[in-house]
Amino acid sequence: MVSERPAGGVARRIGPAGRRPGRLRLAVPAKSVGRPGHERAAWFPPGPPKWGGSTMTTHAASGSERSAGDDAPPNNRVHRIRAGELDGHAAISGGTVGSEKLWMGMVVNPPLSSTDNHHHGDSEAGVYVVSGHPVFVYHDGTQEVRLAAGPGDFFLVPPFVPHREENPDPIEPAVVVIARTTQEPIKVSVPELYRLEETDTREGSTVPDTPWRGCC
Repeated sequence: MVSERPAGGVARRIGPAGRRPGRLRLAVPAKSVGRPGHERAAWFPPGPPKWGGSTMTTHAASGSERSAGDDAPPNNRVHRIRAGELDGHAAISGGTVGSEKLWMGMVVNPPLSSTDNHHHGDSEAGVYVVSGHPVFVYHDGTQEVRLAAGPGDFFLVPPFVPHREENPDPIEPAVVVIARTTQEPIKVSVPELYRLEETDTREGSTVPDTPWRGCC
């Protein structure tokens, strides 16, 4: 079960009230998907496409498929990457489909494994748990917080927040899909977990540039 701590604690689910900076957050728990009031409607901009063809994939009766819209510019069509076409861990990147602002890929964490403490610089990272039961660990400024996850859970890792991923299961790998807001494979190892100093915007106040360290 994913731990939830009250304000001042402080691992919490993202809600309509907004975000708290400097914390690892469970974005959408698996059990909320499909519940009344949680349905998401797809939205598409009105009007015809700007090119001559269509990007719709159609399936013939024989089971074969074809993709129309091959004449569309790369930035004006949908790209599909099959599981067997993955370039290492990367599925969507500048190298695979010409993406400029998004990187997505799949990572498999072996049983009884753990990463080192690290952060991803100024990149936001989104994590979706495909299978297994990984644990995401960070420091809330008072204590170490452990967020246990399961299939269907989403997590948001804000920029510069130190954390680590663990897979305590002795048998089952933990498979996750990761999305980043940069093409650079930024991973900065740190000796310990700590909370970022939150910016004080009051006039005349000074806030240190170095992060506050919750050392034990």
